[in-house]
Formats: sequence, structure tokens, C-alpha cells
Amino acid sequence: MMFGYSYNADIEKYPLFFFDMYDRTIKPIPGGKLSSIHDYDHDTWHAHHFIEKQIRKNNPELYARIEYLQKIIMVPPQMNYDASSGMSAETFVKNWGIEKYKIIFTKQAWHEGLYPKTNSTELI
Repeated sequence: MMFGYSYNADIEKYPLFFFDMYDRTIKPIPGGKLSSIHDYDHDTWHAHHFIEKQIRKNNPELYARIEYLQKIIMVPPQMNYDASSGMSAETFVKNWGIEKYKIIFTKQAWHEGLYPKTNSTELI
């Protein structure tokens, strides 16, 4: 267990979504379809934390304020890397057809008001 949490616990705790490669949107995973890290092909999908694990570890005060936004998004491995690698928002949307802030939490998007301010089931 890394940083005091486990992927399986997070899969149980947070809403689950997947990136639809055909229409380039984030869609909910129906209940019961994913319950552990053993339920998907790791060569095809990565379980991506919308709010990066480093924020949880290094800034627990901020994480406590934004945890209601946390979700697990199943994404292609390259997308997972691109989202976390520092790739520009412009290049990300060009490569993946979706805004980067919808895949990974950014403070800039937060300050621009692009995320719901309260706990909401609204997709961003």
C-alpha cells in the first residue's frame, strides 16, 4: 500500500469513469463492473486518479477541500502518462480530443471556476 491508500480501496470509495475513445468523453462505469484492480486489462487501461496521488500525500489540507472531485478514470496508458507528464493543455486536447482539465485536476482550472464548487454528480 503506497502513501497509506490502496487502489482497491479507492475503486470502492470514489466514482468510476472511463474515457470513451470513440466520442472522446468521460462516461460512468456501471455499478459492479469494476470492483478491484484485477477486473481490467492493465495493458489496455490504467486506473487514473483525477486528483493526483501526490496532492493527497504532499498537501492533505488542499486534498481535504477538493476530495469531493476525486474520481477514478480508466484511461489508455499513454493518456495516463500524457496527463501527468506536464504535456501542455493545447497538445493534450490535440492528441486526445478532450480538455486536459477534465482528465486531471489543475489548480488553474480550479481558480478559473471550471470545476463544481460543491459535491455534485455533474461530469466535468
